Amino acid sequence: MPDFSIMEFRRAHDKGYVARWDTERDIWSSACSSDMGIGLTDLADVSLLVTDPVATPSQIRRAMDELVFETFGFGEYAATPSARLAAASHLSSKSSKNSRESEPVLVLVSGFSFTHAVPIVTGAELRPSIRRIEFGWHGAYQPFEKVVSF
Repeated sequence: MPDFSIMEFRRAHDKGYVARWDTERDIWSSACSSDMGIGLTDLADVSLLVTDPVATPSQIRRAMDELVFETFGFGEYAATPSARLAAASHLSSKSSKNSRESEPVLVLVSGFSFTHAVPIVTGAELRPSIRRIEFGWHGAYQPFEKVVSF
């Protein structure tokens, strides 16, 4: 019988940010493989949109640039906070052009470890007003699990 006590669980992300780039690279390789039904061989003609957490440190952005362009060779790539995309989607559904340009939007972005309250004004984050709450879906899951388990 194999000894499973030496097994190690590795996550590419820690507290919402990529912490292990080798693991992240392996995940992307698997996702782009033919085993997943995608089978992308020449990524130079592919455009990539990546959402990242608010206020991502510049070291992580540089490492993501390296992964996207040097490791995988994507032709184009844009990284943006998901809050900006959510606000743009909301405002594009409005009927009045004037309200789209000037209406502020508050977006709540919940992740595994934390939640951000992100005010969006004229299509951009109002950085001084962004608030991080140390509560994510992981913290909400444990009490829920106790309620539904018997």
